[in-house]
Amino acid sequence: MKINRKGRFVLAAAALVAVAAVVSLYGVTAKRSTIVRADDDVIGFRARLTGFGEVPPKLVEGSGTFVGTLSADGQSISWTLTWTGLSGPAQVAHIHFGPPQNTGTPVVFFCNGGNRPDPCPDGPGHSGMLTGTFTAADVVAVPSQNVTAGDFAGFVKILRARLGYANIHTTLFGGGEIRGQVSVSQEED
Repeated sequence: MKINRKGRFVLAAAALVAVAAVVSLYGVTAKRSTIVRADDDVIGFRARLTGFGEVPPKLVEGSGTFVGTLSADGQSISWTLTWTGLSGPAQVAHIHFGPPQNTGTPVVFFCNGGNRPDPCPDGPGHSGMLTGTFTAADVVAVPSQNVTAGDFAGFVKILRARLGYANIHTTLFGGGEIRGQVSVSQEED
């Protein structure tokens, strides 16, 4: 059986649609399995911050990491935020409620805002490290996104849905110099 050029195109398009459907189903299944937890599992959160994560992207040398762990009772997140190579001292650092490639409003602060008024540290090479714990007292109101002050369960829901991003602002980049979307990780206890 001979297939003409149009027939080959239709077959190729159908094959691509089938492959896309399988990949799409796998992606949904993979994402769901990473946020459904057994009682003995630890829920962790991570983000790698770079200028390419910002909106719009920034061609900068700075980078950072955010690592957090949800407590067993679900009432707090212990976290560490590190950064290095910024264009100047960090002015403010926080987690926003927003999807990738979009902006959102800060929900919690690492430094210089919310319930954390202390300035962000500035070490050699404009680097720094902060550690702390987020609780309901750290969640600020974001009326435009229906987040109420103190809604820690809502904050965790935002992170588990991968709709939070960590970023650090500097004087040169007042809208943010480095940013990373928070992902969910799982470890068995």
